[in-house]
Amino acid sequence: MQGNFMVMGNVLEQLRTMLTPVLADQMGAVLRLNQETVKHGAEVVLPMLIGALAQRSATASGALAVLELAVQASGALLTQPVSYIDAFKADASDSLLAAIFGEGRRAVFGSLQQATGIDLQPLTALLAPICVALLGKLVRAQQLGAAALADLLRREACGVARSGSPAAVLAIGALQAGDAQATLLAKKR
Repeated sequence: MQGNFMVMGNVLEQLRTMLTPVLADQMGAVLRLNQETVKHGAEVVLPMLIGALAQRSATASGALAVLELAVQASGALLTQPVSYIDAFKADASDSLLAAIFGEGRRAVFGSLQQATGIDLQPLTALLAPICVALLGKLVRAQQLGAAALADLLRREACGVARSGSPAAVLAIGALQAGDAQATLLAKKR
């Protein structure tokens, strides 16, 4: 922490740190994936979640919606991740994924599956509530408003983009595919 604000990259690093080998094994068992697939998948999914939330919070109304998601998130996911993972049901996160990825959700996951050969939507559904719960904890601890949270997410997403890592390139490509699909759907209306 730097003053009352987290330094760039801290949210993503906290999420990565939470993904211990024990939790990765447990996630793998629930999703029928091995630990390595969970770890490598999370390297794409976590920055993608941050990027999608940053995109959603780019407008004032979107920032308020992301803040509301964070405030409503259960902190128990962070203190009792084992219980959460054990009780996980993929369809329980559908509305959260829709709120995060919008109308381009199918293209996001289709792009990832085409690039990796793995359906990462179930892993994303498992990790999204944890990501939003961490943001909720941050919002409460630092008394962040919508604009401050949006700025934090924007800085995190910019850091991911600047990294140029293969995972970042996949995440950005998937989000761009989602944007393109959402644009096409909007034009059809």
